[in-house]
Amino acid sequence: MNAVLVKISNLSLSRIAVLGVILTLVYYFSFYDNGDSLQAQIESLTSQKLDEDSKKKDTEKILKREIEMRADVKQLAQTYEDVKSKIPVELTTADLRSVIEQTNKNIALKVLKIREGQPTNNEAIPLDGKIVDQVALEYSFSGNFIQISKFLIELASLEKIVKVNNFKLEAMVSNLGPARELQFETTITGLKQYIDHSAAKNTGAPP
Repeated sequence: MNAVLVKISNLSLSRIAVLGVILTLVYYFSFYDNGDSLQAQIESLTSQKLDEDSKKKDTEKILKREIEMRADVKQLAQTYEDVKSKIPVELTTADLRSVIEQTNKNIALKVLKIREGQPTNNEAIPLDGKIVDQVALEYSFSGNFIQISKFLIELASLEKIVKVNNFKLEAMVSNLGPARELQFETTITGLKQYIDHSAAKNTGAPP
C-alpha cells in the first residue's frame, strides 16, 4: 500500500488529475447508486403486490360463485324432489279418467267423446337419469266459456302433474244456427314414474 502511495506522489499533477477522474468514473459506474435501482425495486414490488391482490380478488370471486352454485344445486335438488313427489308411481287411464271426472264434477262440462289417446311424445321422458311415462286421454266437451276456463284452472291446480295438449275450441252449430255453447277438444296427459320391469327381473326384485 505504501509503495502505491509513493508511486502516486511521484506522478505529476496532470497525471494525478487524470487518475482521479478515472477512479471517480469507476466508482460512479460500479458503486454509486443515485436511487434508480431502489426505485426499480419499489416499482417491481408494487407490481407484484397488485398482481397478488388481483389474484386474491379472483379467488374470492370463484369461492363466492362456488358457494352460490352449491346453493343453486341444493335448491334444484329440492325442487326436483317436490316435482317427483307429485308424480305417481302408478297411473292408469282409469285413474286419469277418475281425476278428470272429479275435476269436472262441480263444473258440469258435458262430455261428448272420450277415448284413449297418444301422448304428445310417444317415447318415455328422461327425468334426471330416471324415466317418466305418459298416459293420455282424448276428450271432447261442450260448455260455455266460463265453464271451460274453470275446468282448465282446476286442472292446473292439481297436485298430480297433468298436461293439456292439442287444444281446440270452436262454436257449436245447431239446426237453429250458432249455439251459445262451445265445443272443447283436447288431449289430457298424466305422468307416472317409469318402472323398468326388466331391470327388476334381473336383480330378482318383484316387478
